[in-house]
Amino acid sequence: DQRLFTGMTMEKYIKSPAECNEQELKDFYDLLLAGDQVIAERLSERIKSSRYFAFCYLDKKLVSIAAIKIPDEYYKFHKFWRSWHSVEAKNYKYEYGWAVTVEEQRGNGICRSLTEQLFAKVRDENIYAITSTQNIPMIKTLKTHGFLKLGRTYEGRKIKEDLQLFICQKDQKGS
Repeated sequence: DQRLFTGMTMEKYIKSPAECNEQELKDFYDLLLAGDQVIAERLSERIKSSRYFAFCYLDKKLVSIAAIKIPDEYYKFHKFWRSWHSVEAKNYKYEYGWAVTVEEQRGNGICRSLTEQLFAKVRDENIYAITSTQNIPMIKTLKTHGFLKLGRTYEGRKIKEDLQLFICQKDQKGS
């Protein structure tokens, strides 16, 4: 809701990694690590091989990010395998993730707005996402956009919470 940000300058945009300048890539990386849900190993490389990034700045401070990633085949197969559905992995080119909002702005719908913009970019593609079973706002957002749970939960490496795989096929997409 824009009324929450009266008197503040909000800037939201979507870019490919190639369109980002070094500062944007650094800011994305820093906020992603601050979210404390990703493993830093090869993170710069994984960031640069993504498809799209979403950024939201409030008064020139980066407050929320999200991404459409292009996972390597091993990573993708492993995530589906851990959910007991490895045969499905080949049908999904993109992964939605790296959704982080600074704590003081959570619950204001910023990430949901970025997510909607990102999903519009991959409307004609099958996509998957993995989230903690504790992340109720993200689960609601995924379900709103036609994502369905697939397989069983499994324990994450970075965060010791149960993770759930969600899939969305292009003919299931919500509005």
